[in-house]
Amino acid sequence: MRKLFAGIFVVCYLLCFLWSGLWAQTKDELVHDLSTLIKFQTVTRDNEANRVAMEWVVEELAGLPVHVQWYESKEFPSVVITSQKTIWPKILLAGHMDVVPGTEESFHPRVEDGRLIGRGAYDMKMGIAASLNIFKALGDDLNKYDVGLMLTADEEIGGFNGVKYLVEQGYGAGIVVMPDGGFDWNFETQAKGVLWLEVTAEGKSAHGSRTWLGENAILKLARFLIVLEEDFATEKEPGDDYYTTVNIGTIEGGKATNQVPDLAMATVDIRYTPKYTSDDMLARVVRKAELFDGISVQEKISGGSHFADTSNPLFVSFVAIAQEVAGIEVGETKSHGASDARFFSGQKIPTMVIAGKGGNHHAEGEWVDIADYEQFYRVLLAWVKENGRK
Repeated sequence: MRKLFAGIFVVCYLLCFLWSGLWAQTKDELVHDLSTLIKFQTVTRDNEANRVAMEWVVEELAGLPVHVQWYESKEFPSVVITSQKTIWPKILLAGHMDVVPGTEESFHPRVEDGRLIGRGAYDMKMGIAASLNIFKALGDDLNKYDVGLMLTADEEIGGFNGVKYLVEQGYGAGIVVMPDGGFDWNFETQAKGVLWLEVTAEGKSAHGSRTWLGENAILKLARFLIVLEEDFATEKEPGDDYYTTVNIGTIEGGKATNQVPDLAMATVDIRYTPKYTSDDMLARVVRKAELFDGISVQEKISGGSHFADTSNPLFVSFVAIAQEVAGIEVGETKSHGASDARFFSGQKIPTMVIAGKGGNHHAEGEWVDIADYEQFYRVLLAWVKENGRK
């Protein structure tokens, strides 16, 4: 009996040792791949850098049974990698390669206190690296699954030549997974719509010492913007932290200090809750503009809201697997920002927006928690294996 127990102990020890070794290898590969992606300076509009980074991902999957399709819209590259020859896989893992600008140092990843730090680490190369490693883990068995990986290069400026373009080409999925929000293991149940406007004020120029002979466009614009801000301030109610907002992003006007400016321009960023539409917001601003002489409004970017039904069986499956694999309780949240998820949900395609722990996205010192990043990969891999077979 002692020999039997001793034998069982040895087998268990060897299995644990083997598992820990394999997991350590996986951990190293996850950190290596994310670090490599961070080093690519894929700032939005640097289409060559984004293409090179996408090519690296494709090269990492060389030899595996995948189909690769490249696209380009207004010089913005995109690539879709699928395990089956289809534009509508059961599971589509989607991510944007582009990042906001950062210092040179921010593109040199480093590890500190269990965190991997670098531009794009959290937003959203962590999701891309995890997805890449899922494809690697499925390996030669990929042909037994119906999964895809979509990479685009313009999310930070609206996604119109990336995901929107690809959806217009017919791309979709049984469900899309996009780790570009839903931070700290919370399903993003809804996200605000976005409307960017350019507001122009026309005046009349004159010498700065004879203001009565001119009409100051900057002052006219300023008065309008104050009225606009006061109007949207009524959206906030006591105890409500999820409401429609307006932000004055930039103001330009004037050519010389001693000249009354005849032209001024401002950009306006409106984030609206699901009870409104983009048309509602535009009409609201135009109505205010009509109260002023010489004020015009032009739409620059428009995008609807994102919704998610967490009672969907695939969401329920993810919750169960997160608990079983990592002991994580998945929650729910609402997003104040926008993402490419809105293009999928706008077509009634279930879209799961969720990510692990990290911070400082769009800022210096952007980071992901390495241990949690591993957990996210393990959970997502288990979920894909459970739900992605063809």
